[in-house]
Amino acid sequence: MRLLFLLAACNGEAKDSEQGETVELDAGSTELTLPDLEGIDLEASFSDAVAIALSVQTGVAWDGLGHALDAGHEGCPDLYAGQPEGADLDLADDDEVSGQSWVDDCVTPGGLAYRGWSWWDVEMTGSGDPETAEGHTVDATRILESDGVMADNTDVRLLLKGTAEESLSVVTALDYTRWTWSSSLDASVTGSDAFGSDSVTPGGWRTDLYIQASGGDADTLELRGNVFFPEHRIADRFDSTAMELSLAGETGAAPGTCTAEPKGWIGIRDENAWWVDVVFLPLGDAEVADDDPACDGCGTVYIRGLEDDALGEICLDFDTIWATISPPDSADFALSLRDEGFE
Repeated sequence: MRLLFLLAACNGEAKDSEQGETVELDAGSTELTLPDLEGIDLEASFSDAVAIALSVQTGVAWDGLGHALDAGHEGCPDLYAGQPEGADLDLADDDEVSGQSWVDDCVTPGGLAYRGWSWWDVEMTGSGDPETAEGHTVDATRILESDGVMADNTDVRLLLKGTAEESLSVVTALDYTRWTWSSSLDASVTGSDAFGSDSVTPGGWRTDLYIQASGGDADTLELRGNVFFPEHRIADRFDSTAMELSLAGETGAAPGTCTAEPKGWIGIRDENAWWVDVVFLPLGDAEVADDDPACDGCGTVYIRGLEDDALGEICLDFDTIWATISPPDSADFALSLRDEGFE
């Protein structure tokens, strides 16, 4: 959690070595101004923040890239196998770079402009039989790096700048399913081809966020990072969220441990850069029993780093979150390309 340190000047003297003048230091401190939250439904605001974070997934950037390629024209943008020329990929040192890319500075006959580059790669394996006890296993990963934009005369259709990665593992057997999924984005993503009018954040986002979840036989969730959404406001006021949460459902928690409350904290920031946080205790590795009074889904509210006695605690309902979490379809990892192929 962000910690706010207040610096107060002390009584004393300081001597200017160049001019030989003695300067009195002013005593006292400045009172910290706290924002007025009257009329703000903080419980709904923090719930909205979690919902927004769960929508920040690699698949959004991936689908936007697919739309960008579909909208292109032969030779605009140019498509290549491997690394785009001049791109500085954030990869381990390797002489051979697989995957595909586009790189161009062009305008299609229809008026779509492409500037920059994108590179992506997919790996997918499958084995086994779902009608057996061992089951069928699918493992898939995809990565996208980009510094590119597509726009027409009236609209930015897609802007991708940064890195997006995703991994998925699904085991399907007789009367048994287990999946694990993770998505990591350090990127700016915006544009109408990635965010429609029905999007939670229609103006896109700038983010550094990691999501890990599992389901089937063990419900778990981890959210770690931050999201800024320039054209959306939570409660008409908050333009960013940051969080560090871990949560286990009934099938993912150890017997007798709390599932009603996560470990960690959630923050929301208003347009004046004032943060409001809710902190769930205990922090760290301490476990809480499911019959402990602390297992209530409630956390302490802090405003600008200070505990707010008037607000005290607020309570969030995490029991319904599992119905909103599902893994992507492994078939969506394959990116459909235009018929003309690669140069």
